[in-house]
Amino acid sequence: MINKAVIPLVTDRVSGIADTTVTVPMNSSIGGGTVLAGLQNYDSLIFLVNVTAAGTATETVNLYIQDSWDNGTTWDDMVSSAQLTLGSTTGTQRFVIQGRIATTITQASAVSNAALSAGTVRSGPFGDRIRVQEKVAGTSGSPVGATYTITMIPGRSEDN
Repeated sequence: MINKAVIPLVTDRVSGIADTTVTVPMNSSIGGGTVLAGLQNYDSLIFLVNVTAAGTATETVNLYIQDSWDNGTTWDDMVSSAQLTLGSTTGTQRFVIQGRIATTITQASAVSNAALSAGTVRSGPFGDRIRVQEKVAGTSGSPVGATYTITMIPGRSEDN
């Protein structure tokens, strides 16, 4: 396995506190924007979601890492973080995607957009680009969300 250096996808983002789903801006060191493309040469991805401050609001937040096979027209959940409870959740979550194993997708099923069960991964092949979605549920509490960082380590088999 050949791993590339750690890629900082999202750095020190403070989550929203409104009941909504938003696309999260990527780190400026990888070009900014909301999409990271160019993953076609990799067959595994490791994601670390590090919540460094819980915030003071009382909503919940789910983070979704989504991929696209059609240049960003359609997005599908590949990672869903364990649910973050604002005001109390900190720590690091690790997710591993292996692209060379059988998929867990039911054939001919609809894509999952910010709907994958919390704390799960969709196994199998992935698209050539990713984005991060942040889904906040609830609207009570003071106006400070959780602070988090998401990093990725792409890898490929030596025979790829």
